[in-house]
Amino acid sequence: MIIFHGAFQLRFIFNKNITTSDWFWIGSPILISGTFLTVAGISLHLRAQKRKYNGISQLLKRSGLIFGLGMCLTLITTVAHMGAYVYFGILHCIGLATFISYYTIPWPKYMNLLAGLMTLGIGIYGNFAYLSCKCIALFWLHPCFSSGLGNQIDYYPLIPSIGFVFIGIFLGKVLYPGGQRAFNYTIPVVMLKLITPICFLGRHALLIYCIHTPIVLAMIFIILYLINPTSASIFQNIGLLK
Repeated sequence: MIIFHGAFQLRFIFNKNITTSDWFWIGSPILISGTFLTVAGISLHLRAQKRKYNGISQLLKRSGLIFGLGMCLTLITTVAHMGAYVYFGILHCIGLATFISYYTIPWPKYMNLLAGLMTLGIGIYGNFAYLSCKCIALFWLHPCFSSGLGNQIDYYPLIPSIGFVFIGIFLGKVLYPGGQRAFNYTIPVVMLKLITPICFLGRHALLIYCIHTPIVLAMIFIILYLINPTSASIFQNIGLLK
């Protein structure tokens, strides 16, 4: 995610394209968001099994926080006049999908899997059929991207994205039935020191997501400034200031 966003900032802000590969620009967001949403589904199952959601207030607190952070991005990108804005990004999607998916946890696990596959299938069909969905834009179907809703970035419509969460709940039930790990593994001692930083990133994923963009942007700016100390030329390359 951090590497992809760094490449995106180079392209969108500094007009420096590191690759023209569709596999990178189209495939990477699908892989990254699919992983995020699937893990969100697994985590949702675990939290539910460990009684972390004792009522709707706890569920709203968690999902509302994530969705609220997404709305902050919408506000920032709209007010900043960046030339593109976040209408319904990954944080909006995770927040709303988490709230909706919570009520599917009591389903049999194979119903979660079927719901996930069907939702992804509907999204894939809608993508290739280029259906007009102005009348049902509330559901943020994929074709809305080209339905006159503006120049969007970080766009992850609820359909089909919520399908990954359903599949994550299924995997949670298979891998962690009753909230307990159903498999055994042993980590070599020599690997523990290498894994510790990764565990930190995993436990603080939301924080990392929120702070990594300005940090990466600052690092790119510093590197480009060191390469070309003429600050005026650097500023001219920044799309935000054109």
